[in-house]
Amino acid sequence: MRALEWSRVDLGANLLYLGAEHQKNGKVGIVPLNREARAAIASRAQSRATHCPEARRVFCTSSGARIASVKKGFALAVQRAGLEDVHPHDLRRTFGSWLVQAGVAIRRVSEPMRHSHIRVTASVYAQPTLGIWRRGIRRMPSRCSTAPRQETRFHV
Repeated sequence: MRALEWSRVDLGANLLYLGAEHQKNGKVGIVPLNREARAAIASRAQSRATHCPEARRVFCTSSGARIASVKKGFALAVQRAGLEDVHPHDLRRTFGSWLVQAGVAIRRVSEPMRHSHIRVTASVYAQPTLGIWRRGIRRMPSRCSTAPRQETRFHV
């Protein structure tokens, strides 16, 4: 995301466009923006207009220079939040886990995760949690309590 350029942002359509050269999997893609992501990028647009109108990158310093690393800023945010042992990649894992916990099919989770194959997604995120099991069980029809009882006879 540090390399995201304004030319790949469409706030009107709430989309980011990714070329094959921008992704590890080498595929062209789009990323839909939710309300919070759109607000964050719109805020960057306001900052750009004020501080560095010629900046190509969405995420840059106030002078428009490339951000070399997110490690210090991320570590500071983790500290301010009172968390321990949290790393940037944990955000990605959390995103995938939350999609699965919300009941999104593994194939659909694989797409925004940009995994090269659905097997990658399944191997990491297809482990059902207790909450998913409970929701699934609640969705099952209670056939035992509503179906007429039938007597079963065995012939010998």
